[in-house]
Amino acid sequence: DSMFVDLETNEEMSVLPHQLRKDYKNAVNEHLDYLKKQCSDYGIEFTMLSTATPFDTALITYLQKRMRLS
Repeated sequence: DSMFVDLETNEEMSVLPHQLRKDYKNAVNEHLDYLKKQCSDYGIEFTMLSTATPFDTALITYLQKRMRLS
């Protein structure tokens, strides 16, 4: 078990790190699935990007991919 402390209320919460990780990953994947479905329903291409990649690099890579597909 690990103990988390709410910085605003000082409330303590005991958690199982492996379960917390699993639940978090499931929640993120469910949200991504929702976003992908919404984009698909409106004809919008969904592309995952890393925040570590500079925006201009990601945009150029995406545009080059689109040009190859055209």
